[in-house]
Amino acid sequence: MLKNRKIWNVGYFLLAFMAFISVAQGLNNALIYSQDFQWSPSVLFWDGINPYNYYLNGNEENRIILSQAPNYLHSTYIFLYPFTLLDWESAKVLWALSSLLFAVISVWFLCHTAGCTFYETLFVACIFFCSTPLRNSIGSGQHSTLVLLAFCGFFLKRGWLGDLSIGFGFFKYSFMPPLFLYLFFVKGIKSFAFLIIPSVIGWLAFSIYIGSSPFETLMLPLKVSSYAVSNGLGDLMTILALLANNFDSVALRALSYLMPVALSFLFAYYLSKNPSEPLYIFSIISVSSLILFKHLAYDYVFLLPAFIYALKSHFSRESGFALAVILFNWFGLKFIHHIFLISNEDMLPINFILLLSLVLVLMRIRIKEDSLLNSI
Repeated sequence: MLKNRKIWNVGYFLLAFMAFISVAQGLNNALIYSQDFQWSPSVLFWDGINPYNYYLNGNEENRIILSQAPNYLHSTYIFLYPFTLLDWESAKVLWALSSLLFAVISVWFLCHTAGCTFYETLFVACIFFCSTPLRNSIGSGQHSTLVLLAFCGFFLKRGWLGDLSIGFGFFKYSFMPPLFLYLFFVKGIKSFAFLIIPSVIGWLAFSIYIGSSPFETLMLPLKVSSYAVSNGLGDLMTILALLANNFDSVALRALSYLMPVALSFLFAYYLSKNPSEPLYIFSIISVSSLILFKHLAYDYVFLLPAFIYALKSHFSRESGFALAVILFNWFGLKFIHHIFLISNEDMLPINFILLLSLVLVLMRIRIKEDSLLNSI
């Protein structure tokens, strides 16, 4: 038994070492790139310039640097004010460290919520910190770990505080529809009000500060997104958009926006009518967002709740499949792309099916868990 413990300790040490190397690489990449960090649009905003219009008008003086297209909600540029007080080199260092901190807190909070032991938490943390999505999120200056942490408000006992936290996370609105609709179905108009407060206040404050009508600024994030957002890695919106381009179809182009929203409605309604363990609900909502709306590799940090849920499952076959799909997205996609030179577009339908299967398997685990509890 002592020998086995030593083997496990060596294994944990190796995992922790690999996690350290991966995080260090992410931080190093952040010092070089941080190309998606919304620093330059925030600087424009606090200089009294509308960053959305500036981008749409051609970024003539190139004040929006790298790939920092302002495709987030208005509240983003208000929240990032402290970073605008720093020069670019200092701001991206602070943001990279902040992103890592958001990830650490998210892992701890979700594992604590799931009742993980110390060693289970350590295992989850090591795997997550080794993952390509987390490394990419830190290195590219993305905002995914902040959104993940904000959405952990889903588990707060004070509902209004949790709703405010989640509503703040809606600044990255590609994750918004399934969770927003679910909370609206479950908690009603009161939850709706708290969820939209951060976005509404941010929108109005943004408009007042730059001296524009709120009606003029309302749709600007979506206009920028139509130009600036890349194709996803395994989602329905990207599949329909590519089909629309191939067939030059206006109907398919409209469907690429309408169908994900409609399916979000169905997902949310189904979950609201089938109450269950919060971690399960949050896992399904997170994965459903990834399969319905455009998301790149860094957004796959949102597979973390499903990873923890599957790891804690009592059913090894279903759990094994779920973990395999998640690990494929955390490690295998990059391997296939770089080693076998298979494009993301070619992998798109395959990964969509895999992620859809993940949702179904998680549902299967929940059904079996409920059956086990009812038989006791």
